[in-house]
Amino acid sequence: MSSAIAILEYALACLKNLPKRPCLNVKDVVVANTIIDVLHQVEYADTTIEIVDGFEQFDDDVKDPDYNPEDEEARVPLYETLPGQPNVVQFAAGKFVSKEKVDEAVAFYSSMDGYHNNGAKKRPTLETMKRRFRFIEDRNHLHKLQQIETTGEYKTNRIQNLRFIADRLGEIVEEHLRKGSIMHDDTLRFFVAKIIASHNLDIQFTPSKSWLNDWKRAHRISSRKITKFVSVVRHQSKKELEDQANDFVEKVNDVLAVRAPSTVWNADQSGFQLIMHTARTHARTGSKRVECVVPTVAATTHSLTVTVLASAAGELHPKLYVQLKEPGGKFPRKGHFTADNLYVTCGQSHIMTKKHAVLFYKNMLFHSSMPNDTVFVCDSWAGWIDDTARDSVMPSGYNVKKMVIPAGCTGMVQPCDVGIFGAFKKVVKRIFGHAQLEHPKYKMHTRDPTLRVLALVYWQFQSPKLVAWIQYAWHASGYDVGRPPVFLSPSEQLFPPDVAQKCSKPTCRNISFITCLYCEEYYCFSDFVISHHKCC
Repeated sequence: MSSAIAILEYALACLKNLPKRPCLNVKDVVVANTIIDVLHQVEYADTTIEIVDGFEQFDDDVKDPDYNPEDEEARVPLYETLPGQPNVVQFAAGKFVSKEKVDEAVAFYSSMDGYHNNGAKKRPTLETMKRRFRFIEDRNHLHKLQQIETTGEYKTNRIQNLRFIADRLGEIVEEHLRKGSIMHDDTLRFFVAKIIASHNLDIQFTPSKSWLNDWKRAHRISSRKITKFVSVVRHQSKKELEDQANDFVEKVNDVLAVRAPSTVWNADQSGFQLIMHTARTHARTGSKRVECVVPTVAATTHSLTVTVLASAAGELHPKLYVQLKEPGGKFPRKGHFTADNLYVTCGQSHIMTKKHAVLFYKNMLFHSSMPNDTVFVCDSWAGWIDDTARDSVMPSGYNVKKMVIPAGCTGMVQPCDVGIFGAFKKVVKRIFGHAQLEHPKYKMHTRDPTLRVLALVYWQFQSPKLVAWIQYAWHASGYDVGRPPVFLSPSEQLFPPDVAQKCSKPTCRNISFITCLYCEEYYCFSDFVISHHKCC
């Protein structure tokens, strides 16, 4: 009997209260009990099942020997007998010559002094050139050398450059697979840009999605994910929650009808791991176990809390509230990294308490930039519900109308939850992932580097280019703020397809990985994160 059948029979016997049950080991009993728990939740509670199909099924189990790393601009057969060679010039079918050898031939062909009676420059004969340079076969080749001498331009073979890029990319990815690095298509594009720069390849090339798919197929690379069953248990029916959510949205819309959107604000908390990584990475197709390397496993579970304030007008609060976990609930004497757009506090846990709610009200909700008359949309956390903390620090002349989202409805009608935190974490994960690849010794999970990244990302999110994106978070939650114009997400703007190019810093030779939404320049990790880029 297979293990799977035994587990199912054990679960069925438990559900039927049968005395006779299959004998299972401890691991299989845990699996069976999980299945039983899931079935009970489906029967007695509102259950949401998220299914993620992350396996890419390929027809071939071996590397495709006919793989051709061509792109849309060069759909011609590749000469299979030759390995990929960088910066080669094609002189005949199947014959490729390095730029260095061509330079030598051009120099020799133009080395003779004097001119013939007809004014033509004296040059070595075809026979002399053929003896000295085996790739020279006819006068067309001599004419090609003369063109290169006149124009100084080479037309290197694009296919050979692409083949070299594909081969070198395979070596780099193989190395990172052994290290357990997390990789995505954008990572591959970064590697390609780095290959082109480091080898001075004479090619303008940004891998398209189809080129990357072909390359991954040939090298048996695919996106793998550990799948899991996510169950959200509510003691109310889905219909009841939807009705409560709709009623709440109507009440807020009534307020928005008579107030400026800039006076209606939503606050929400979210936990951020000290090391944030994506759930996917490129790995060998068919691999059932995908292990990745992180600086410290503890940092993947230890968290900090971030609280965002966003208005219905598409504004973010001037500061991001960050709560860290520190021994004894106190910062060390040396202090911590500070930034104008961060308010940082700490506790014995990263979880906010009512004491921290007082700090939030005093330094965030009643900040000098906030309106004196505010509608505060929040969830049912105890720190928000208790008015004592708010009233204890509310300045005279201020008025706050609190509107509490019903429990269980935040995922449907809380703007920060619906549209902001997901994008925020996606960008942070991209930065952490790049740091792991290119700067593994930079301790991203420690206090100051973490705060540095949060400050940089939040500053980018405060760009006027993302106002429509913030407004859409309200619109998607059902509020009457009008549908904003078409926009690109933060990740799409910060990491465009062509982001991997030479860093904009004049003295830097590194490959960029991010673009600044303010100056629109491209920066490498050192010049953006480590140097803490701030152009305005």
